[in-house]
Amino acid sequence: MATIINHDAVITQNIDGFLPSSYNLDVVRLDLCHPIVSGNKWFKLSGILEDYHAQNKKYLISFGGGWSNHLVALAYYTKCFQIPSKAFIRGHYEKLTPSLQYVQVQGVELVFLDRAAYDQLKNNPDAIATIYPEAYYVPEGGNSSIGVEGAQEIAKFLKNTYDYVCVSVGSGTTFAGLRRALPAATHLLGFVPMKQGAYLGKEIANYLPDVDPSTYTLIDTYHFGGFGKCTPELIAFMNTFYKSYAIPLDRVYTAKMMMGIRDMVQLAQISSSKSIAAIHTGGLQGNQSINAELVF
Repeated sequence: MATIINHDAVITQNIDGFLPSSYNLDVVRLDLCHPIVSGNKWFKLSGILEDYHAQNKKYLISFGGGWSNHLVALAYYTKCFQIPSKAFIRGHYEKLTPSLQYVQVQGVELVFLDRAAYDQLKNNPDAIATIYPEAYYVPEGGNSSIGVEGAQEIAKFLKNTYDYVCVSVGSGTTFAGLRRALPAATHLLGFVPMKQGAYLGKEIANYLPDVDPSTYTLIDTYHFGGFGKCTPELIAFMNTFYKSYAIPLDRVYTAKMMMGIRDMVQLAQISSSKSIAAIHTGGLQGNQSINAELVF
């Protein structure tokens, strides 16, 4: 299978002093695997190329918002593999966000829909197949069985045995793939950065029919105001974390996850003397709106 990422660039970085000394915390630096298709993005997209050609489709379509990491990665992917593509964008913009500017420059056709029309089309794959019969459809966030299968590969970067593995959750695709691949004794914690985001549990469970639900937990209390929202506290944390460990976090996902891990330890919601791995899922392009406030 063709690849565009550097597997050897991924390191496991031990984080000393962030948690009490009775804990061991590692960060798996998937963000280092590629400057654009970083973190978990490649793994969710890796099986698309073969399936696209097998189905003999003419172009690709997908969905996303104005700051979509998925669309940025997909734009690079489709240009790299010379796949014509179209992206349906939630909302209308007088000025394109940096993310959408990048997607457009890569040759992706942008189609803007209001929220109601966007949701209606996104949630109706039969209608998509009827209206766009020659298109290969990639769901928002890469949320598909192919995406889940690809995400299982991320577990191979966990070189040690952990009591807990933590990952940010957007569509639930990476979370489901990891849960399939991890040992049953490893508890998977998913940090959902949107209000009442635990609703994703139902969709995730569809991918895990044979998995004991007691082996994983979704946490949606660390959203800092909602999906994509950012507070001065969060920015200060990102800067302090970078100064201490030289790890850049993104404001949408990984910063909220790391704050959540620390808080859960302080609240004794993660018991003492445990070994924890946090997956850095990339997404650093999402910091473009706050670059002036960051030290990295």
